[in-house]
Amino acid sequence: MSKFTDCMGREWTLRLTLGHRAQLRELGVDTTDVAAAMVSLAQLTGFDADKLAAVCRLLTVEPITVGEDEYLLGWDVATVEAAGEALADAVLGFYLGRQPAAAAALKTKVGEVMAVVDKAMAAALTPSDSATNSPASAASTPARTP
Repeated sequence: MSKFTDCMGREWTLRLTLGHRAQLRELGVDTTDVAAAMVSLAQLTGFDADKLAAVCRLLTVEPITVGEDEYLLGWDVATVEAAGEALADAVLGFYLGRQPAAAAALKTKVGEVMAVVDKAMAAALTPSDSATNSPASAASTPARTP
């Protein structure tokens, strides 16, 4: 089973079933096959923790006895990462449960792709040297003389 623990110590188990596919399609997830599901889930939830939480809440096996606000209070950065991994495991388990070698290979490939995305995002968020070469203010720029 695909599990994650939130920052309040609550363990959640995720399981994708045929019954979830229609609800996932309503959220914009392509459930045609494993590749389509993984790509659309990554696009939908990769940069939106609220959507990730909504999908995980939908796929939770245990009856959820807390309200949505209380559920979300348990979501910190570590929970978002753990939930993303659990969601990937649930999707792979659904589509490739009888093919563990293929599931493991695909999970490795997804990890490699996410590492590239993380590196690209870090580079995009790092200030470049050109941004620091400009004067601090107009006062630091010498006045032109005719």
